[in-house]
Amino acid sequence: MKIETRVNFGDKVTDNVNGFKGTATCVQISMNGCIQFFVESNVTKVKQETVDWWIDEQRLKVTKKSTFVPEKSKAEVGGLSRRVSK
Repeated sequence: MKIETRVNFGDKVTDNVNGFKGTATCVQISMNGCIQFFVESNVTKVKQETVDWWIDEQRLKVTKKSTFVPEKSKAEVGGLSRRVSK
C-alpha cells in the first residue's frame, strides 16, 4: 500500500496550532487513517535535550523541504518473529 503525504522525512515543519518547530523524522499511520509525524526540535540551550512530539499531518506546515532520499536497506526485514520462528 502506498500513501502520499504532504510532509517527507527531513522536512522542517511548524505546528499551525502552537507554533512548535522542528524536523519530521518518523511517520505513524493508524488503522483509522490518522497520519502523524514525529517532530524533533533543535537542542535546547538549558537542558541539552531535544523536545519532540507526535503531531497530526494536517496541523503541520512545511517551512523547508528536505532533499533526503532513503537508501534501500539490504538487511533482512520482518522483525523478531521472523527470526524466532525458524
